[in-house]
Amino acid sequence: QQVPADYRDYAEYLKAFVQYKSNNLKESLKILADFEGKHAQSPYYHKARFLRAEILLKERDYKAAEKIYSEEAVRLLSEGRKKEIADIYIRFAESLSYKPKPEEMDLPKPDYNAAYRFYAEALKLEISRELREGEADDDAVVAGVQPQVGGLQRLLDGPERPLVVRADHEHPS
Repeated sequence: QQVPADYRDYAEYLKAFVQYKSNNLKESLKILADFEGKHAQSPYYHKARFLRAEILLKERDYKAAEKIYSEEAVRLLSEGRKKEIADIYIRFAESLSYKPKPEEMDLPKPDYNAAYRFYAEALKLEISRELREGEADDDAVVAGVQPQVGGLQRLLDGPERPLVVRADHEHPS
């Protein structure tokens, strides 16, 4: 059967995973090597690398497995990755603290406590000052949170942690 182009990377990853689960480790490694060469931009690329590392551990190729784990750890713990995660928390917080306009009364009321928790999680990631301030988009501003949030403003106003959030025309900031 022909796999649609949009799903070929996923199908290849699954094929390697099935071979792994069937204890056909050599075949799985071949598929994964091919996968990594062809699908470096795939959302399954890093999963494939972790699967390859797991197989290498089973085969007692500790040096090759350690190399993959080290490279992936650097990626996962990088400033850029932390910023991506912080941006997600901030978007959730902005959505949760959005106060609907009179014509949007069918939207839920703001949940400032939940927004506070998401902003706090973003701050825990301790992204660098340059990422918080310097690399912000043109539409970004230092957070000016609604007075209803209370303690959140004190958290954000800390001298060491100005937090950059996106300001848009639909979100009060």
